[in-house]
Amino acid sequence: MLHVGEQRFFDRVAAEAQSHDVVLVEGVRSRTVWFLTRAYRWLPLKRLGLVTQGRISPPQGGAEVIHADISPDEFERLWRALPWWQRFAFAAAGLAYGAWLRLSASRASIARRQSTTDLPDRGIALAHDTPVGGFFSVILHARDAHLAGVLAAELGKARGRPVRIAVVYGAAHMPAVLAELRAHGGFRPVESEWLEVIRL
Repeated sequence: MLHVGEQRFFDRVAAEAQSHDVVLVEGVRSRTVWFLTRAYRWLPLKRLGLVTQGRISPPQGGAEVIHADISPDEFERLWRALPWWQRFAFAAAGLAYGAWLRLSASRASIARRQSTTDLPDRGIALAHDTPVGGFFSVILHARDAHLAGVLAAELGKARGRPVRIAVVYGAAHMPAVLAELRAHGGFRPVESEWLEVIRL
């Protein structure tokens, strides 16, 4: 999932997810997360013809939607464990980044920064013993571990019967999802499909 795109992209993702048996979704409802992610809300979305990701609601009798993210209390506990100066620095950086996006963002500049692979991210790996590594431990690694546990539990419930599970999470979480699938019974990708997020 990407968190900013055209409405038709999000409609397509929601329709695809709702065709599954189970949908695992992300999201931490806390003031800290709202503050850290405000850069998305500061984008000139109307001018760019874009929207932010909405919630996926199951149709009547449709997929079971499971919140697979950590709780707000757990996120706040992890966040408060970071040194105060790091929390201040990350909040200030987010503020500056949001203001810069508000002034300069274009459809092309947003699209240019949206890419990922199923391999470990080099920047995240090299940040392990740095202050940025602490930030990633909260917003990425802890949430990845929780998601992997929920995914493993859902696979365990299947007990050999066919089950379709959609994981609607940010692209940065996908390496952890693939690692869990490989570890849990040797799953491997067999098919992929490109979806257009932003037309240029």
